[in-house]
Amino acid sequence: MEFENNGLKNSIAGTLRLVGILISGAWSDKYKQPKFIENAAQEDFYQRLLQRIDRGEINEAENELLAYMDEEKGVTKEVLKDNGTINNIILNMGLSVYGHINEKEDVFLEQNNYCRQEIEEGIRGLLMRFGVSIPADSLF
Repeated sequence: MEFENNGLKNSIAGTLRLVGILISGAWSDKYKQPKFIENAAQEDFYQRLLQRIDRGEINEAENELLAYMDEEKGVTKEVLKDNGTINNIILNMGLSVYGHINEKEDVFLEQNNYCRQEIEEGIRGLLMRFGVSIPADSLF
């Protein structure tokens, strides 16, 4: 089971790399402060999500991210059509959050009622939400 999950972990990481390349044209395996952070409020929000994940509040962090995308920033289909910048900022944030979750060990995820399949579903949902079309056989 552990070997199988390591393969899934690597598959998810590969998908995140692929999406990163397709969206921004580049990808770095080394951690850099995400480019989407434009101001202190966004940085604080992003760091708060990572802290919640590190404390095991993964579902809560995911819900907070979704609420941020839908409500706090007023990201509607109209905004996304008119302003690709908002689209990319929030999409990159979401991908970075799922990447952070994917770096957690299987035991940690299991202890906190989360699994790698939920990461896959979250990434798929995020891409669909932002209209990113990638062939299904390219993911995972």
